[in-house]
Amino acid sequence: MKRWPPYFRRSAIMWGIAKGQVAALEECAENAVIFDRELYILTAIKNLDRWEADLNLETPPMMDDYNRWLELRRANILAKKIGYNVPCTKVLVETTAEYFTDGHVTVEESYYKDYVLMLKFHKIGVPTLLKQLLAAVSEIKPAHMLMRIDLRSRTWGDVFDGTQSWSSAQKYTWRDVKWKEDILNEGL
Repeated sequence: MKRWPPYFRRSAIMWGIAKGQVAALEECAENAVIFDRELYILTAIKNLDRWEADLNLETPPMMDDYNRWLELRRANILAKKIGYNVPCTKVLVETTAEYFTDGHVTVEESYYKDYVLMLKFHKIGVPTLLKQLLAAVSEIKPAHMLMRIDLRSRTWGDVFDGTQSWSSAQKYTWRDVKWKEDILNEGL
C-alpha cells in the first residue's frame, strides 16, 4: 500500500479491495496451518476417520473426555502403523513401548531368546495406555512369541520403612498405596 499511487491511497474502493485481499490471505494461511496439522497422526483431528479406514480399524466408542478419545484413536492408529511389514526386534519393541509409557520399559534379553517378550516396567503402577501398548506389541511381534508383563508395585515394607506411622496412611486405600508413585514422594 505504500507503493500505491496517490489516487489509489485516497480511494475508498481500493482500500476495500485491499482489506478483502488481506482477509482472504489470512484465511488461506489459517487453512494451510489446519491442513498441515491434519497430515500428521499425532495432531490430526478430522483425518483420523480416514487413517482408521485405511488401516481397517474400528473407531472406538465416544468417551466423556473428547481429548482422551482423540488420544486413544491416535494411539490405535500408530500401533497399527508401527506393526506394518517391520521385522520384530528388541529395539523396535522398546521404542514402541516407550511411546506409550514415557520411556520406562525394557525388553529382557533372556526371555527374548526363548520366544517370549518380557516387557519390564520401571515405574510403579499400571500405565494408562497399557491396552494400546499391548495391541501395538501384538501387531509387531511374530505370532509364535508369547508376551509377559512385569509391573512394579510396592509392599507395606516399601511404604513403611520405619519413618511413617499407620495413622498417616489411613487417608489412602491399599490400591492407592500399592500403585501410586506420588504417595511415597509425599511421605504419607
